[in-house]
Amino acid sequence: MVRVRHLSRAPISEAILDIRVQKIDRDHRPILSELAEDTGFPSVQIGFEFQADLPLEPGADLPEPQPAGFRAVSEEQIVQFRFDGVSVSRLRPYGTWDELVDVTRSAWDCYRDRLGDLRVSRLGARYVNHLRLPYPGIELETFFEGLPADPPEWPSTISSLLQRRTLHEGDFAVHISHALADDVDEGSLGMIFDIDAFTLVDFGGDESEAIWETFARLRELKNRIFFGGLTDEALSHYE
Repeated sequence: MVRVRHLSRAPISEAILDIRVQKIDRDHRPILSELAEDTGFPSVQIGFEFQADLPLEPGADLPEPQPAGFRAVSEEQIVQFRFDGVSVSRLRPYGTWDELVDVTRSAWDCYRDRLGDLRVSRLGARYVNHLRLPYPGIELETFFEGLPADPPEWPSTISSLLQRRTLHEGDFAVHISHALADDVDEGSLGMIFDIDAFTLVDFGGDESEAIWETFARLRELKNRIFFGGLTDEALSHYE
């Protein structure tokens, strides 16, 4: 049984709640811009995306990037209003789940009120954790559950690591990634533990209770992955 508990120094570098909708018409670009401006954040930026049919023909030119929406950026938060939905990112220092939900709910309500009839197609909760752990001298399995152990004949000094898997539980799924960060030194090891829980849905834009109840289930899943994927030795550095 995984023991979920509060960590006073949680290693969260970015927490993202994402509400994806069936893409709206590009004529709504001025509304997305106004929504970003209305946050009052100090910086508003336009985001771009590339769309191309693969494979590209040899020698074919890459298509021109198309606007994807607008980002309102502050020191601690990023709110994105896109043609395909809304997302809210909380940067360090992380606050609480309830605070993140409140900001996301407010952004979503503004988006829905201005754009009318919407169909929600995907909900996601992604938590990117950046852990700093003492190294070398202790094997990675001292800190992480689920990583494959290296054979004893292999060298013990690590300079690169990348592992990604996708697990499913009913209608829910989660991408789990481990990656070595670029901050290894003589006394510590930086590791990224990226948990991206999501589910495909078909909700109307006004089905608020269903949306937030689903986010609560995504939170429960990502917590199980986080606390089940770290040993007590690793967690002790963040309590």
